[in-house]
This record gives sequence, structure tokens and C-alpha cells, in this order.
Amino acid sequence: MTDVLDHLIDALRTELQQYGEILSLLDLQEQAVKQQGAEEILRIVAAIHAQSAHIEAARAARQHWQQQLALALGLSPDATLSHLTTLVPEPYRLLLLALVQENNDLRRRVREQAEQNQALLRRAMALLEQVLATFTGPGLLGQEPVEPAPALELAADPTQQRAVA
Repeated sequence: MTDVLDHLIDALRTELQQYGEILSLLDLQEQAVKQQGAEEILRIVAAIHAQSAHIEAARAARQHWQQQLALALGLSPDATLSHLTTLVPEPYRLLLLALVQENNDLRRRVREQAEQNQALLRRAMALLEQVLATFTGPGLLGQEPVEPAPALELAADPTQQRAVA
């Protein structure tokens, strides 16, 4: 059982590291939006998308070892991590509880930062649409109205935020 616990602890640490990486990218994105660096924003959005895949892989590994621990304890593989921590020896329990708390805290911060960035990007898009509106419509020196280009949309899940056409 200690081997499974060690793997679960490593998986939790990896997941925590991945959340830290995406939070760093979201901070960079916020700075790029504030400094109006369009190319940098697109580069960071691509990096955030790639980091989201790393988070999914880390989460899958953690879930695998969580299921293995449940089976080692004679429980259903869908036993919750909070339930499993009550059944492991004290030193592991304290470490697991701390890692779970850190993961949850960092996941919350990632979500908050992603939502904040999404709001910043929406405001930037709204301002750009206002600017574009001044170049479309009637009153343009007798020219035909120009149709606006399609707007960019953001992914619904802020942790997988990316620009799509």
C-alpha cells in the first residue's frame, strides 16, 4: 500500500505543479492584455491551451493512483480522496491532506485568474468592435457599407481559454 501512496503523492505534487504553471501563464496573459500585445496574447493563449492538456494528464494520473489506493484498501475505485485519507497511516494522511488543500487552493486561484483574464479580453474585444463600427455603416463618403469581420470567441471553460475563429 505504501507504494501506491507514494505514487498518489507524486501525482498530487505533479498536478499541483501543473496548476502553478498555468497560473503563471495566466499572469503573463493578463500583462499582455493590459499592454495590448496581440501577438503575445495569441502565443500565451496557445501555451495555456497546451498547459491545460498537461493538467488533464496530471489529473488522470492522480485519479489512477487514487483508484489504485481505493482498491488496495478494499474499497470501490470511485472512493473519494477525502474518504481515502481517513484510512491511511498518519504521516501519509497529513501529507495527502496538505497536498489536496494546496491543489484545491491553486485550482481556485487558476479559475479566478482565468475568469479575470476572460473579462479583460471581452472588454478589449468590445472596444475593438466599437472602433470597427466607426468604419462600417452609412455615411462613409458614398461607399458601400463594409461588413465587419467575424469576431473571435473565447472557450467557455477559462482553464482551456483560447482564441478560436
